[in-house]
Amino acid sequence: MPIAAPFAPPTRRRIRLLALAVLLAAAALTTGGLAPGTAGAGAAPDGRPAPGEILAAFHTPPSARTLDRLGLTLVDHAPAANVTRLRAAETDLAAAIARLRASGLTAWAEPNGRLRAAQLVPSDARYGEQAPTWNLLGAPDAWAITTGSREVVVAVLDGGVDLDHPDLAANIWTNRGEIPGNGVDDDGNGYVDDVHGYDFVGDFPGGDGSPTEDNNPDVFAGDPAAGDGIDQDENGAADSAVGHGTRVAGIIAARGDDAQGVAGMAWRVRIMPVRVTDPEGSGFYSSFVRGLEYATANGADIVNISLVATLLPESAKAAVRAAAAAGVIMVAAGGNDGGLVAFPAAMPEVIAVGSHGSGDEADARAPFSPRWPGVDLVAPGSALHPTGGRAGSPAPRVAGEAGRAN
Repeated sequence: MPIAAPFAPPTRRRIRLLALAVLLAAAALTTGGLAPGTAGAGAAPDGRPAPGEILAAFHTPPSARTLDRLGLTLVDHAPAANVTRLRAAETDLAAAIARLRASGLTAWAEPNGRLRAAQLVPSDARYGEQAPTWNLLGAPDAWAITTGSREVVVAVLDGGVDLDHPDLAANIWTNRGEIPGNGVDDDGNGYVDDVHGYDFVGDFPGGDGSPTEDNNPDVFAGDPAAGDGIDQDENGAADSAVGHGTRVAGIIAARGDDAQGVAGMAWRVRIMPVRVTDPEGSGFYSSFVRGLEYATANGADIVNISLVATLLPESAKAAVRAAAAAGVIMVAAGGNDGGLVAFPAAMPEVIAVGSHGSGDEADARAPFSPRWPGVDLVAPGSALHPTGGRAGSPAPRVAGEAGRAN
């Protein structure tokens, strides 16, 4: 499937960014317990929606009186995607949504459902163990040409990142307009103390999470945001996604040639952590919408989305289209249940990544990979990654393409 029109115009910088985005598709591929990734009927649910919350696209901004008449209150609004989050007064959410749809005030309205993180399998990580995959990709040859640029910012929409990880700390994006810890929105972008990205899961005005969390996307061992070991949403996963975002960030930008740890695909790019999922790897549509809008507004060139949803939420689709219109390149896991390409990778504005086999099966689709229609590129199905864990790696020869683009 060819890359869609939103990736034009093909300026030299745009070509470089596209090549780099394909290289970094490693972070979108996983094996292991990925949530069901099909968009068709009968797919397993991603978890309970936010109680009493509705997402909607109004034709014109509603007045407080209008919302009151409908039994709704405003929570927040994502202007680029035109997604409004509302809270319903009644407990019958389906009835509240039906009444809002019948009002004629909206293009669509839906529950504030969930996406889920693509799971990674923890393991030790050393470059010697990575070498076969990196060599397959031609990464050492590409590194001889370029190891990435400090001008490139890659946002990781995930479960947070360990900002002090020795292989990542030097490559974490910094918002130079913000003064740390003063409780003030210094740069006027609407977010307080967003020095190294933002946490859209923590409990703050407009947030979705527990009172032990905050707006800092830093997630590390012992952090309250790392979870309590309890299966909060009763989906069978108890804090299983802790460290997921750190591992994804490591695939992208773990520092190389620094005499410690191992190497990511692009040693010098900057990582913008945007936390949109909880310790169980589950995040509401509203967090995804606001997180993608934040990354776009704050200068991300590429956004990695290691998330899948069984449905096709209108709110999240609107956010993806708005980001694409702003020139952001998005890379997403296609899914790994062997079915159809999952959302958001199923959208034409997103680079959808599938997986091929290894060894004698290298020319065939991996059993867990999404089916080829709708897949933009494929990559080896499993590779040890820099900061602890196993994840997929990008398509063969892509490193050479990135070198030519530069």
